[in-house]
Amino acid sequence: MLSLRQHIKETIRLAWPVSVAQLGWVAMSIVDTIMVGKIGPDPIAAAALGSGFFNVVYVLGLGVSLGATPLVAIAVGARNTKSARAIFEQSFLLNMTCAVGMTLLVYFGADVMWYLNQPPAVVELAVGYTKWLAFSALPFMFFQTYRQFLEGFSIMRPAMIALLTANVVNVAVNYAFIYGNWGAPALGLNGAAIATFLSRLYAAFFLAFVAFRLDGMSRHRPSWRALSLDFPLVKKIFALGAPGGVQMFFEVFAFVAAGFMVGWIGAKELAAHSIALNVASVSFLAATGVAAAGSVRVGNAVGERNPVKTRRSGFAALGVAAGFMGFAAVGFLVFNRELVAVFVDDPETLRIAAALLLVAAAFQIFDGLQAAGMGVLRGLTDVKVPSYVAVVAYWAITLPVGYLMAFVFGWGVYGVWFGFVVGLVSVALTLIVRFNYLSKRADEI
Repeated sequence: MLSLRQHIKETIRLAWPVSVAQLGWVAMSIVDTIMVGKIGPDPIAAAALGSGFFNVVYVLGLGVSLGATPLVAIAVGARNTKSARAIFEQSFLLNMTCAVGMTLLVYFGADVMWYLNQPPAVVELAVGYTKWLAFSALPFMFFQTYRQFLEGFSIMRPAMIALLTANVVNVAVNYAFIYGNWGAPALGLNGAAIATFLSRLYAAFFLAFVAFRLDGMSRHRPSWRALSLDFPLVKKIFALGAPGGVQMFFEVFAFVAAGFMVGWIGAKELAAHSIALNVASVSFLAATGVAAAGSVRVGNAVGERNPVKTRRSGFAALGVAAGFMGFAAVGFLVFNRELVAVFVDDPETLRIAAALLLVAAAFQIFDGLQAAGMGVLRGLTDVKVPSYVAVVAYWAITLPVGYLMAFVFGWGVYGVWFGFVVGLVSVALTLIVRFNYLSKRADEI
């Protein structure tokens, strides 16, 4: 039996490649914001609106794709090779079906932004950007199919390499199509969306090429010619992934809705809100990596029918997440102006964004705990109740408190962010209590 210290080391070993891979995803958005920021503040605000709209749909697909990982991890713990391969095949069918729906929904739904009482100049840019961005849903879900399967085997590094190198593609295509370099047309913000699509396409094919060439993975290669729909298994994957997608949908939608509220205040406040969220999202990457590691390790322990290992794996993940996010909070307190100065030169926007990072410092630890809590509960195949908790916390607590503080008490954009603090604290504490209760009965799963 591993000690708690050994569990922490193993969690970090699995978490860091996932965190770096997540940094690869977010780095694309950060680079887009930096490069687009050179052409003015309106494109920054438009990118925030468009990305937010896309992300509301994107997280639904992301949640569905995550349903495969704990099932694969449990199969690995039980040494069931045939089951793991079947999960990959059916998740591929499910994920690509979702990808088509996501593309259509984002493309044709983008025009709704005209009715959200946002600055017209910003909306005009955001709609075109979002329609281009819609096509990146297909390579994203293709990538996720392979990534979540490999993570079920505790193989984290290939996705990390794919996403880090994809950023090189993103920067190069941004440079060409945003500014019109190397003979390419100057497409401005739309050029950033094209770069996102091509970089995600590269990452998808890179991972597909590598996945079954890894040591020991060739026996899991799917039988594409004999591939057929196994509806009960698809239903099982969907039932495990969809509630997580719904939870992330309401969480991201809450942040998007908060962005809309900030947009009612002013364009500079919206740009500052976008910049501060970009910076805060970098620290959150570590928590998502720990969540993925915790989900896999708890799933393995469940497959082994080992409740003691289940509890130690889960609490190790929670501890690692809290520790790193506490370190990030200190960084925000000390270097807030330096961090946001990378994105913008406008003094007023910079001042507001730096102040928002001080608010972000207050919720860092709880943001990490809620992410890790979702992950370890997913390893227990517990997804429905956490999704209900998230919906209530974000929509019955975060947004009402944010609106009240911003517009009734006059705190403006800082009031909206105060709502984040209250909501994240409530989610984190609830999930920790639930894991403590359910992990004691893990051998019954």
